[in-house]
Amino acid sequence: MLTGLDAGEMAVLLLAQQIKPDWVVIDERQARRVAFALGLPVKGTLGILLAAALAGLLTRQQALEDLQKMVSAGIRISPRWRNWLKAELEQL
Repeated sequence: MLTGLDAGEMAVLLLAQQIKPDWVVIDERQARRVAFALGLPVKGTLGILLAAALAGLLTRQQALEDLQKMVSAGIRISPRWRNWLKAELEQL
């Protein structure tokens, strides 16, 4: 079942099975699929930004700035997911 995952992703999933965290932070599609198949609760990086904004740990503007910093640093985030986060933050 762990075919196609790198060592870090495998380690995260194996540890998560043992400690049963509230969330497993995974962005890569294949690793997310495996996590879901294992019954693990998954959040991606943008989900963490949204959760932080919802909890009042970040303002809407700070979350948007962090998104832009990630994109500027070369982290690939599809326009679909950038738009999703922006739409969710608009509701705050």
